[in-house]
Amino acid sequence: MPTINNRPDHFSRRLDQLREQHSLTDRSINSIFPELTDGVKMWETRLQDRLEEYRRHLRNIEIPNLPSDVGHNPVDHSSSMSDAGPRPVEQSKRPGDRQTPFDAWVQALEEMMLEELGFGRYPLPQGFIAPVYWVENEVVLRQVLMEACGATHIPENALKDTSVFHYPGKGTFINRHRYEDMLEQGNDNPLQRAHLIGEVARERWGWGFLLEYTTLGQLAGQAGIWPALSAQRLGIPLKDNAVAHLAAALHRSWILLEAGWSEWIWQFVEFKARQAVGEGVLHIPRPGRMMELLEKIINVFPLYITPHGIHLRLMSLIDLVKFLFFEESDVLTITLHRVLLETQKFCIENDAKVLETIGYRLSQILGGFYFSKLESTVGILATPYAVLIATHVPSLDFKSSAKNFVEVIENDPRLSADTRLALLARSDARIKYDPRALFVAAWERFHLDGPREFFNKNW
Repeated sequence: MPTINNRPDHFSRRLDQLREQHSLTDRSINSIFPELTDGVKMWETRLQDRLEEYRRHLRNIEIPNLPSDVGHNPVDHSSSMSDAGPRPVEQSKRPGDRQTPFDAWVQALEEMMLEELGFGRYPLPQGFIAPVYWVENEVVLRQVLMEACGATHIPENALKDTSVFHYPGKGTFINRHRYEDMLEQGNDNPLQRAHLIGEVARERWGWGFLLEYTTLGQLAGQAGIWPALSAQRLGIPLKDNAVAHLAAALHRSWILLEAGWSEWIWQFVEFKARQAVGEGVLHIPRPGRMMELLEKIINVFPLYITPHGIHLRLMSLIDLVKFLFFEESDVLTITLHRVLLETQKFCIENDAKVLETIGYRLSQILGGFYFSKLESTVGILATPYAVLIATHVPSLDFKSSAKNFVEVIENDPRLSADTRLALLARSDARIKYDPRALFVAAWERFHLDGPREFFNKNW
């Protein structure tokens, strides 16, 4: 067992051993790392056990299912507040409009997140008190985006893949025109339904959750950075370089958490919830599938890291994944932090190229690994609270420059959302956590605090 003093040397020797064990030119992952393949299979088995555990929990609490043919007005909790604030666009309504099955599925999604995943136990932020809106077409959605981003112009290609947008503080907007055929004909095509509901979940409860529920996101909102964050996601240039750089610094500090959480929410809705919409029509994600994607780019990108000031070259992404997710030995927090800082930088520089190569960003793959590991460790119900712990860094100063913001995070592992997530994913898998137990365990093992205001009388 290496001591603290010789941990850097131990880490360097371990990387040397990995480099000597294989050449990646013409060999598959299975032939290079049979023990890695075994680890992935065990991981997937544990994930399935957690899913069964979660579904047993749902049966015990007897959450009512919503009939698929129930029509409704858009989800609107505004009656719980005296003033829901101004809304940029009213719901699109035309003479002769009628409720569609997709309206009912949007309502079912909201109930699913509030009841089955437990978000109803938390105070609803302003953007979730506001409803989910249908807007008429891309022109109207573009107006919403310009207001949300503080922009006077949006490039034509910025909305190419945008049909759903969460406007923090105002609500979630869906481009009706993208789904016109389904809405007009009342068709309930499973693949189209799964796509729509998955995109709403990813945008509203993935990205919107990070901005409005988490401490980091709320601090960014108080500092006026929400527009810059929205613009950055859409590729819209900003005139205020200082704010843009600060938004980029925040994006880098939680790039794995942001990508992994959005994917996890999508997977929950599509495959894990009682009212799963993707079963039978979409490919079920799994750690093994992510390993197959990495194999396609394994020799494309050199990767350098500098833990403890030592400049090292990892021979492949598999070395990185093996260290981050499959090393069973206890790793010093500072070592893990330094490796993750280099990984964040590597993702920023190569995400676009990897997306072009395999259809996924590298940050999506690595973030997906972290959330699979987290879920297999703490279970489904505690995973959202783990995100709240990972993003609970109230001491960060969003009034500082981007350079100072980055330096502060680099010098303290517990101020990095990605490092906090990585530590939580290393929790003891033999213990079943609920959110309150996770709160205690995170402090006792990793000295990570979480937002205590969420523990109200409903817990």
